[in-house]
Amino acid sequence: MTETVVDTSPSTRRRLIMLGASVAVGALAGRPTAAVAKLEGAQGPVSPLPIAIPDFVAAGLPDPGVARSVTQIITANLQRSGRFAPIDQRDHRDKISNIDVIPRFADWRLINAQALVTGRLVLESDERLSAQFRLWDVFAEQHLSGVMFSTSWHKWQPLAHVISDAIYERLTGEKGSFESSAPEITKP
Repeated sequence: MTETVVDTSPSTRRRLIMLGASVAVGALAGRPTAAVAKLEGAQGPVSPLPIAIPDFVAAGLPDPGVARSVTQIITANLQRSGRFAPIDQRDHRDKISNIDVIPRFADWRLINAQALVTGRLVLESDERLSAQFRLWDVFAEQHLSGVMFSTSWHKWQPLAHVISDAIYERLTGEKGSFESSAPEITKP
């Protein structure tokens, strides 16, 4: 599996601590407050992390509904883990149409999203499906991670599970288990 990873933080745990701290600072500054990320540890469980996952942007797909299906699989996986509380898309105030543009964080804070996932699916000229996603810390207004995957067009479902694993691992520091074996999916 080849991979391109952009990760702007040196430590997952430190980033999560900063994420919680940014919520506290936001509360003191009069910003909307949100629950702190759910982490299991010496202190026991805390609330699930509110996360916004808008539909992935589709480019050149023979079936644009695949982008919505990928988003739904990711959302369901993260919710079933018990560590995340995906925010209903009907509550989203911003429509993501270009993942290369920095999100309007104020719109996401209004719905108390602590993390935001933006993504894009592109059918390449060689009939391979390319998927890119970005993970954002809404309250700190910072990019946490960005990953690109590639697979054959018909492997979009395993791809959604691999993306779920990457998000889960980045935010919890633990390996995800949504797709344990997907050797046909590469990170170019």
